[in-house]
Amino acid sequence: MAKVPMTQAGFEKLMAELENLTKVQLPEIIEKVAEARSHGDLKENSEYHAARERQGHIQDKMKYLEDRLSSAQVIEISGDTDTIMFGSKVTTVDPDYEDDEDEYEVYTLVGQDEADPTEGMISVTSPMGQALLGKKAGDMVSVPAPAGSYELKIIAFE
Repeated sequence: MAKVPMTQAGFEKLMAELENLTKVQLPEIIEKVAEARSHGDLKENSEYHAARERQGHIQDKMKYLEDRLSSAQVIEISGDTDTIMFGSKVTTVDPDYEDDEDEYEVYTLVGQDEADPTEGMISVTSPMGQALLGKKAGDMVSVPAPAGSYELKIIAFE
């Protein structure tokens, strides 16, 4: 099985989610299934069917998380590097707005399961992540996008 790169924080977040599903959500839904089953005829018992469906979703999510955690490769992040790598926090800007610090965007390169673009966490496997890897401050990168590639200038990274 291929290793899944992630930060220590990402690993701990997945562990916490699995623990919540295992110790809180699954027992609650099992109780709801048992209660709905006690209401009699299961053929027309929508409460029972909804609870069983929810139980299936929870169990699927648990299996997914267990698989991801078992194949996790926690990567230690070191700030001592001269190029952008996994875990780097990168400040970029559209070159047309380089003089306007309000236009600067900050991204952290993380594993696929940790990615959340709204929080500035981008996957190293994403087009932007791939474009940034191995680059240095001052470099220009071309990021492929559906509407055509666009350019970014790397201001700094840590």
